[in-house]
Amino acid sequence: MTTVAFHTDVTDKVRYTYRLARKAVRRGLRVCIAGQEGDLDLLDQALWTIEAHDFLPHGRMKSTVAPAAALKRAPIWLTDAPQAWPAEWPQAQVLIQVDPDMDIDPAPFERAFVLLGPDAQEKAAGRKRWRTLQGLGYAVQHLSTTPS
Repeated sequence: MTTVAFHTDVTDKVRYTYRLARKAVRRGLRVCIAGQEGDLDLLDQALWTIEAHDFLPHGRMKSTVAPAAALKRAPIWLTDAPQAWPAEWPQAQVLIQVDPDMDIDPAPFERAFVLLGPDAQEKAAGRKRWRTLQGLGYAVQHLSTTPS
């Protein structure tokens, strides 16, 4: 069963997501980054520019537009609707969820990450998501990104 890791107090979700995605791609894994349109816009730009020497190939799939066939070759997919991924395309092994309010089934993925910022509303959404996933039988873990 998929392990879901909650990373809390993430102050820079763009850079944090970039690092998680880069690590997975270097291991030969495909990554699905799920979030709202605004978050995905920032991530799309960051994957091109965050490190001058380290471009991460990626594609964008929007719920309102049919995905381009070339997208299935990309190791990283940015989407606001991971459940709409075409079944005949390769499945991502890693899910990075940047919006805790999204109800995403982590079952198709080997590993899932839910990133939570430091604000109270996001933490509350994260707690609700944790309880839901734990109730469904998923192994959930917690990692605080704040220095101790």
